[in-house]
Amino acid sequence: MNKILVLSNDPVFKQKNIEVLAEGGFQVADAPDALDGLLMIDKNGFDAIVIDEELSGIDGYWACKKIRQYSEIPIILLGAEPAEEVWAKVDDLGFDVYLKKPIGPRELMAHIKAILRRTRGEEEIEPSREEKPSEVEPAPAAPLPEVEPVRLEETVEPEKPVGVQPQKIICSNCKSENPVGQKFCGTCGAKLTDEMQPTSVTPLPETGPVQLAETAKREAVLTQTVADRAPVISETTFGAWHDARVVRLIDALVKGKIAEISPIIDIAAKGGFTYPAVDRLLETSGQETVQVLEVLAKDNILNKKPFEKLHVDPEGSFELVPVERCPRCDSGNLLKGQLIEHFNCGNVTLDHDYTSDHKYVCPKCKKELKLLGTDYRYAGIHYRCLDCGNTFPTPVTKWRSLHTGRVWGTEELKEAWLHSYGLSPDKKDWIEFQLKPKAQLIDFLRVQGYQVEELAELHGASGATYTIDILASRDDGLAKFHLGIGILTALPGENEVRLDDLFKFDTKAYDTGISYKVVIAIPRLSPEATKFAERQKIGVFEVADPETFMSYLSSQARPAPAVLTRAKARYLSEMGVSSGPQARVAEFLRHRGYEVFEKAKVPGKSGAEHVFDIFAQRDDVIIRPTIAVAIATADDGQAVGVGKVAQFDAEVFDAGIRNKVLVAIPQTTAEAKQLARQQRIRVLDEHELEGLIHSSAAA
Repeated sequence: MNKILVLSNDPVFKQKNIEVLAEGGFQVADAPDALDGLLMIDKNGFDAIVIDEELSGIDGYWACKKIRQYSEIPIILLGAEPAEEVWAKVDDLGFDVYLKKPIGPRELMAHIKAILRRTRGEEEIEPSREEKPSEVEPAPAAPLPEVEPVRLEETVEPEKPVGVQPQKIICSNCKSENPVGQKFCGTCGAKLTDEMQPTSVTPLPETGPVQLAETAKREAVLTQTVADRAPVISETTFGAWHDARVVRLIDALVKGKIAEISPIIDIAAKGGFTYPAVDRLLETSGQETVQVLEVLAKDNILNKKPFEKLHVDPEGSFELVPVERCPRCDSGNLLKGQLIEHFNCGNVTLDHDYTSDHKYVCPKCKKELKLLGTDYRYAGIHYRCLDCGNTFPTPVTKWRSLHTGRVWGTEELKEAWLHSYGLSPDKKDWIEFQLKPKAQLIDFLRVQGYQVEELAELHGASGATYTIDILASRDDGLAKFHLGIGILTALPGENEVRLDDLFKFDTKAYDTGISYKVVIAIPRLSPEATKFAERQKIGVFEVADPETFMSYLSSQARPAPAVLTRAKARYLSEMGVSSGPQARVAEFLRHRGYEVFEKAKVPGKSGAEHVFDIFAQRDDVIIRPTIAVAIATADDGQAVGVGKVAQFDAEVFDAGIRNKVLVAIPQTTAEAKQLARQQRIRVLDEHELEGLIHSSAAA
């Protein structure tokens, strides 16, 4: 029986759908709380999850993203927005089907059955009108039908960079040049082979400068580090920038709509105090509001200052009132009055004892007290216990709980400080960048095919844990890239980012193994920091004006690369394009947005020119990765040995190409594989190459 988990905050919706799904043969579970539901997923082996966008405590999109971090379970997301708008905004958050509410239980069950059939490899069906449209619609049954050549229009050939000459095939008979793809020589008519003349290639500089309109004095250097190991990522400490309510609060502080976040004493409140302005913006209350403020203060976004001290009884109650007690018998039955000394007889007692018909009469000698200072004097305020008769100047102060009525001694109480919060002045520029330009930068990276993590916690090789403002990762199949971006701001009163801040960022990147390093300097780096960035190959964007930075990114935006589907791969194979491993690798990279050049001649630092079977480069503006591929073929019955691996490694190193891939036909020796691992060369035997290409083709 198929097990379905339904996460929704609407009890009517859950009851109605659970009943219909149960009648349809599904075993349905629902969680009392959304977070509890997330914890149930791995333990219960559900076949699909239905998530309502409106959950209590968490956001539906966030829930999809968290599930995708550890599970590929099919997810159906329900929401109020049109499907087209949702897919345009949140294409990478991990749900498989989006359905606009309201939706009937029968329709929902049909979608669940359809997604289960597709994920289990059974008969494929047409996608529903609310699902994300695929590039090539799956056919009702195998085998795949013939695909018209017009499908190839979806793949746009990348433009060749400056310095690249068109590739030619040299006729072995008359030595004349012929275009690639031509079967017979245009001069003598002889049949042409696939052997190509090496093509001179001028690689795009990996440190290509980017100059913004408002920061024309210095160019931004964009490059990468030599670290190749993947960083170890843990969950972020606080996803403030994923919560629209928190962003509203920070925006209100930045714009001065809220000058200071101060508590209001409110005995009726559960904790004895509230932050009403924050409660309204965050739509929270009590400890939930305090928790948000505390996390923002921990991340140095808010400054935390003592505001007022309260007392808390051992039972945790703030609702306390002071009560006065006799120091001898602990009675609360006390009489307070002015102590009077009668000079004539020496009697000393409270004024209550002297009062008689609106006159002072001594209770001891019965004489009237007429003149202050002559007949008597005041000796100060005193108390008398009406139970034990003890007279004393100061009672013992204790505290009665209005909640339970119990009385507590001062020594039994705990002190609790209330705090006010204000925007951290040294974080103001950083926060302003976070509110809008950072979102556009993240969108730009996602368009380039990156998976983006904000405020990511990384564990370094040293054992330390670091927070990176933006971590962007992309797996191109043949190479993996990890881009760390730090947002550095000048200190208050200064107009340059110090070397110390840049050094700290570089230390994080080195220790965590980030491949590429880029900093956003607001407004610019100091001269010393600039020299350090050049030496450490740290890419730099100097952002004196966030709006200019946003305009620059918008002008550089480009569509994501097309995906090589099985239908396209079959068409290319039938057209003779994917006949050999070199052509298949070249097509694999082209469909990932690379400019690909076969038999590329690349100059080395030594002055020599090296010919690579495939040279690929990609301009992502932020970084410019390059890949060199060698196709090594062994003799019959043999395997590719250490010699070819070592030669390829030396040539790639001299050419300054960062990523190295060796395709071995049919395979490599154990010694060659060991050398490749040491030199960080990706080795693919013939069967591994076929598996990579087939697994990458979308269904």
